Parts: sequence; C-alpha cells; structure tokens
Amino acid sequence: MRTRSPSCRRSSPSSLEWCPSRLQAGAQLAVLAAAPWLLRASDLPPRLLMPAVVLAWGIGLAELAWRQRRPRVQVLLPPLPEPLQVAGQDIERPQLVVRGRWLLLCWRQGRRQRRLLFWPDVLDSGQRRELRLAVAARSVSRRPRSMAP
Repeated sequence: MRTRSPSCRRSSPSSLEWCPSRLQAGAQLAVLAAAPWLLRASDLPPRLLMPAVVLAWGIGLAELAWRQRRPRVQVLLPPLPEPLQVAGQDIERPQLVVRGRWLLLCWRQGRRQRRLLFWPDVLDSGQRRELRLAVAARSVSRRPRSMAP
C-alpha cells in the first residue's frame, strides 16, 4: 500500500554512544611505560628518580583505571527543534570542537562546564558527521534578524 507522502516529515531520533577509548588508554600506557626515561632526561636528582617513577605510575594507573570504569553515555540527537540530550538530560547550547578525527562536545549544566571527548575509535566517520550536523543545526540563531533604523 502506498503512503500519501513519499517523504517523511519528521526524522526519527538518532543516538550515539560515548564510551572510554581504548586508543586513549593505549597512548596513556605508552607514556607511563616511558616515564622512567622521561624523568631521567629531566635532570631530576638520582635520589628522587625512583620515588618520582613510582608516584607517576601510581597516579597514572589510578587515573587510567578511573577513566576506563566510566559508564557509557547515551547522546540522543532528536529532530529539530528539540534539544540534544546527553544521558537523558537536555543540553540547550551545545558546542562542538573538531580537531581532525577528535570531537569535543561541550555544554553548560547549571554552573558547571561539561564535556565529552570522542576519540577516533569511539565513533565511525558517519557518526562523527551526524554529530557535527546535529550540533551545527542547533547553533544557528532562530531569532529574526534585526533591521537598522
């Protein structure tokens, strides 16, 4: 049976999922593995070298474990004029910083600045494009232009 209209008037909401990046974890582990050589090249006194390495490894591994345990976050991209949703909460003025294949989604939640960093292994190219278009569509001013007197 044919429909009356060949095109859909409202697109269905799309969703993306932010999750901790394995690429970021690998890069952080590489830096932690190089910590003894990096600290030695910094002209640190020899008596402080081992405590500094142990401290760097401890803090680095704790931070890495914290990052990898962060829960997955659902980013809902509903059709306009509805706002984007991150973890079920509306975000009114999203900003997207694009640095090559890295995307940084920023927004304000009350007085706090929130952000999600999408590493290249988290979103494929189609999802990155979809997020860029959704944020760009919401950043266009909806108010009519004022005219000069």
